[in-house]
Amino acid sequence: MKGIINIDFDRVVKEMTSSEVFGNELIVSNLHNRRDNSQRTENMPTVRLDALTFFMCTHGEILFHVDYKDYHLHGNMLLQLNRIHILNNVRMSSHFEGYMVAISPKLAESIMADIHLMKNAFISRALFLPLIEFSELETNSLIEIIVRIIKIMKNSDHDFQNYILKNEVSTLLMEVANFNLKRNKNKEVIYETIGHKEEIAQNFIRLVFEYCKENHEVSFYAEKLCMTSGNLSRILKTISGKTAIKWIGDTLLVEAKILLQKPNINVQQVADGLHFGDQSSFSKFFKKHTGQTPTEFKNKVQEVS
Repeated sequence: MKGIINIDFDRVVKEMTSSEVFGNELIVSNLHNRRDNSQRTENMPTVRLDALTFFMCTHGEILFHVDYKDYHLHGNMLLQLNRIHILNNVRMSSHFEGYMVAISPKLAESIMADIHLMKNAFISRALFLPLIEFSELETNSLIEIIVRIIKIMKNSDHDFQNYILKNEVSTLLMEVANFNLKRNKNKEVIYETIGHKEEIAQNFIRLVFEYCKENHEVSFYAEKLCMTSGNLSRILKTISGKTAIKWIGDTLLVEAKILLQKPNINVQQVADGLHFGDQSSFSKFFKKHTGQTPTEFKNKVQEVS
């Protein structure tokens, strides 16, 4: 049973034919909907992009369905997604305009490698609070950087294009990181958090997405990370505001919703695929977190479709 489709950056590059592309490291797209009515993706599969991706709205409105939550972007707003987020629906308002910037993991990590504060900012907010609203001045600043990046990407004759481009992408990331820091309620924690704790949080999240279907216990992940369950949860609570068991439960819930939307898979098969002891245990878990049974959720999905 397949759930999320993981799309690596090379594939994203191949499919974004109408965008500015630099090697296998950077994509910038000028988004727009020139129609008089809203435009929506039809039957879009649930995907996870292997990239650090920004969607910025400059005119109109765009609706994203990320991790089964709706995010409405309008003017002066930006949605920041990374490799853990899943995306399965997009709707643009009439005459929508904006930008998409997708940065490969390799490029993003090379820029952030020596700037722990920048990495902290993206972990502390971008991972867990993906939507950010700007002042008009801040929006104009970001647009200027994106426009410069597009201009540099088009100037392939420049002998130092690669270096200039990396500097501009660094500037973009530092600006967004600065906005994240300014808006984070736990700013002191960000400054105090050292790289080791960030690394633990990142590795835990990666392990959860890899193993959550088969392993629901915090002890499994703590053992993988060579630490106690209590210490792991304390670190995650500090960095993300969520305990380890909450992370596991939320991720399982997303996987369950994806599978329940498939018409040819029944509730028992979903319970088996997610390694619950029986259908009853799965139903109790699902209802506890959503307020409805898996069957009720599945029926509602079928009614809408």
